[in-house]
Amino acid sequence: MRVPLGVLDQSPVISGHSPARAIAETVSLARLAEELGYSRYWLAEHHAIAALADPSPEILVARVASATSRIRVGTGGVLLPYYSPLKIAEQFRMLEALFPGRIDLGIGRAPGGDPRTALALADGEYQGAEHMPQQVQDLIGFLDRSLPAGHPYVKVRAQPAGDTSPEIWLLGSSDYGSPRSSACASRSRISSARSEARPWRAPTAISTSLRSASRDPGRSCACS
Repeated sequence: MRVPLGVLDQSPVISGHSPARAIAETVSLARLAEELGYSRYWLAEHHAIAALADPSPEILVARVASATSRIRVGTGGVLLPYYSPLKIAEQFRMLEALFPGRIDLGIGRAPGGDPRTALALADGEYQGAEHMPQQVQDLIGFLDRSLPAGHPYVKVRAQPAGDTSPEIWLLGSSDYGSPRSSACASRSRISSARSEARPWRAPTAISTSLRSASRDPGRSCACS
């Protein structure tokens, strides 16, 4: 049985090299992954960590997708507790409009940096991951225009409008996070909110090593 594989890239900054070079190498590795037949290429989000060059995976997704032609490209993942679900929905609806059928929206709850940086990102109002289940439901509602009647933003429409939406993946990478990710997905009806042709999935992130020719730290291979 053939197992589809994907790459999770943290854009590591190798000693003596610049962050710009790390980002350029991410784009080059994505091209190689596509040539080798990998199914997905995901980009991680980290903040205030000098050794990792990607605090804005939603921007780098556009660059990687434009440099490739077939491989699915996405985030692994956007740290949803920092952000407005509407803003994330519109960012990824734009990416889906640019690269239809190729975009994955992976979301996670980990802080991705130190507490002070977390507060700065949220303009002093970071509340942790306690509200993430509601954020997930709102994000799905904005993407699929399925916010329930009575929701305060039910008349808000995420743009650009389109017939397709990015696939959502709810990430869990630890014994703590994985069960909670599954529970959050269950409460949000992720597994049944999509058509049979494009199912929502809530996997546990599975990481192994990339092929022997690509051994940079910060890059791993994931089953999808």
